[in-house]
Amino acid sequence: MSTLLREIKEHFGGRLSKCQFYDTNVCNAKWPAEKPWEIELVSGEPFLQELRFSCRNYSVNIYANASWVSVTVKGGFEAGVFSLNAWKQLGFKSTPAGNHRFTHAEFPVFTQDGELSLEQIKLLTLPELEELAQEIQPNSFGIIRFSRDEVEIYLHEPVIEQVERVVNKLVDLASKFATEAGAGL
Repeated sequence: MSTLLREIKEHFGGRLSKCQFYDTNVCNAKWPAEKPWEIELVSGEPFLQELRFSCRNYSVNIYANASWVSVTVKGGFEAGVFSLNAWKQLGFKSTPAGNHRFTHAEFPVFTQDGELSLEQIKLLTLPELEELAQEIQPNSFGIIRFSRDEVEIYLHEPVIEQVERVVNKLVDLASKFATEAGAGL
């Protein structure tokens, strides 16, 4: 098991297990027609470890391989599906919707239709999202992705402290968004 995930488990607790998750953001695979039950890796590496735990009443999943970490927090994000700094499709039709400027950097934004909804614009202005975005650099491979029930960040070759910060920032964002949505975001 990854030293990174073992050390994160020491901090947050949870269940650490092996997996083989072929996420298209970190690897490419194909399924040969003659043997569709077999996966043929084309490039990259699938996630090989998974850590699941709860942080401040939010469900957290972390996947890792030798180069990448994906951290996901479950929460009621009613802003629809969109992503920041995505270079591949993230389970939806990924259409450029312009750039969003944070204090430290500007990131490309992708939505399903190339337009930002009012809810997405409001989410982009939350200081908690700006703090989270500081964990990835423009022109890097890092991604922040929102869907109806989760927010996820991909980090390339992170250190343990960065992953721990990201977990807390994701939970802060989920908590803030839940509070704002309850108050009529």
